[in-house]
Amino acid sequence: HHDASPYGNYRYYIGEYDRNLYIDFKTSSAATTAVSRFISDVLSNEKVELGDEIITGLHISNGTKGLVHSTTKTQKLAEGVTYYEQLYYNKSGAPVRVYSVVIKKGAASIETTMPQDSTTTIGKVSNMKNQLSAAVANGKNAIVAINADFFDMGGTNVMRGLCVKDGVFINLGEAGRPWVGFTKDGDTVMGLPADYETYKDSLVQAVGGSHIIIKNDNPYDLSIGSDFADTIHPRTALGVTPEGDVVLMIVDGRQSELSNGATLADLAFLLGRFGCSNAI
Repeated sequence: HHDASPYGNYRYYIGEYDRNLYIDFKTSSAATTAVSRFISDVLSNEKVELGDEIITGLHISNGTKGLVHSTTKTQKLAEGVTYYEQLYYNKSGAPVRVYSVVIKKGAASIETTMPQDSTTTIGKVSNMKNQLSAAVANGKNAIVAINADFFDMGGTNVMRGLCVKDGVFINLGEAGRPWVGFTKDGDTVMGLPADYETYKDSLVQAVGGSHIIIKNDNPYDLSIGSDFADTIHPRTALGVTPEGDVVLMIVDGRQSELSNGATLADLAFLLGRFGCSNAI
């Protein structure tokens, strides 16, 4: 039994122990996915020695577009920070490009950024390039950045969810909208606005999102049946592994020849392959 925790019903592991290959799972549905993955990623490549490598993923029962992995390129950005550029094809044969950064726990700090890298610019509009430049001007060694939350664009321009920057509370957000935050101890936590009171004394950074799509190592709020969830949109997500590593992920979309986006179920599938046990 693989000792990663939590170990949900939808998780599988493929690895090597004492020169034997194994497939580890809890439920028959996960087993079916694991065997398919074993054939495609191990046997078809004649890769019969995994060593310390462990292949893992989640069985997502419905809502996906049947993504099949094609290629992966990697680049080390800093010690403990690795960039992944992946190409998948969905069941219609359309390309889906996924850009991810994996941050080993403690390898880098993860911070909320706002226009002018300030806590007072709520409602101001900027872009990631300018916000990164402002952070660098403030003496920060910025490596990578992604967008977060959703905004009242064309109105107040205020973020719709929780926002905490450098320990300063900025916005609580709408009821029911989840958030992800980082504590003084370097832990990653997720919750709803009502949970903020529990964590407010320990949160240093926090941003909002729309759906917690993996919770306790199982698919969670995939909202299958809604247009937002089932349409292949561009997506931005953050996941965390049981070891505390953080995965930042972008799925490009709405460019038929280049990349076609993902459903929320696809997004959970992709984050599950990085070992994420919780994701938003």
